Amino acid sequence: MEPKTFIPPAILNTGGVIEVGIAIAQGLDYATTSKVNLVICGIAGVLAVGFICYGVVVVRNWWKDRRPTASADDASTESAAPEHDAPKPSRAVIALSVVALVITSLSALAILVLVARSALAASAEPPPTTSVAPPPITTPTSSATSSTLPPPPPTTGPTVAATFSEPTPGQSINAGDDVAVAGTVHGLSPGSSLWLMTQPQAGGGSYFFTNGSAVATYDRDWSFPDRQVGDVSDKGKTIDYDAVLANSTCSAALTQAAANDAIDALPDGCTVVARVTIRVNK
Repeated sequence: MEPKTFIPPAILNTGGVIEVGIAIAQGLDYATTSKVNLVICGIAGVLAVGFICYGVVVVRNWWKDRRPTASADDASTESAAPEHDAPKPSRAVIALSVVALVITSLSALAILVLVARSALAASAEPPPTTSVAPPPITTPTSSATSSTLPPPPPTTGPTVAATFSEPTPGQSINAGDDVAVAGTVHGLSPGSSLWLMTQPQAGGGSYFFTNGSAVATYDRDWSFPDRQVGDVSDKGKTIDYDAVLANSTCSAALTQAAANDAIDALPDGCTVVARVTIRVNK
């Protein structure tokens, strides 16, 4: 008869040994991830040792029960010997078997918990995500321009356009002649007006009134004769005709100063918008 072995064939199979090795490696890898896992694996290891002890006891009892029978030469001796009942296992062996059985059950339960925790942790771990940063936005700059742009010019109302149709630029007159003055204005806003002033070269920069009031308070053509222009001091010199745009403040100041026939400078709110120059003959 061939001797029988007590080792299960699945353990002797090469695939089974590899699977056991892989399981042990996975357990060690899981144990090193945290302290809790290490404690759990330590408990499982202790239980595994208990399982080994239980296995040793079971194999020992199994081996005793399967002892070989006596040979033919000893048959007479065995027949002569009194028959006795088979020895019963001691209480210590029974108690150790029960303890080993309990330890084995707990070990199997701990291994199941360990595997379940590992599977839950692997499924709950979110996949790694990568965020792509948007490309930086660069604003082209020029070395020839400043980083701060100048403020826009202040907005004004409609542009006032005034032109002279008479006299013509460079026109010559004799001292004391009458001069026909005419023109047109567009873009006057409510409250503004157009005044006509002269500034003789011989007048030292003063402005003289050609009329005691504004020539226009709304858009229109205007004309009037300027009487006895120039005197002996103006001979050989020039006289400027200025169309002055006046706001309400300037208009009030000019109206008040018109009785004096001349002013040294234009008041605030007055702007020269057109000019024509004539010359007085010598």
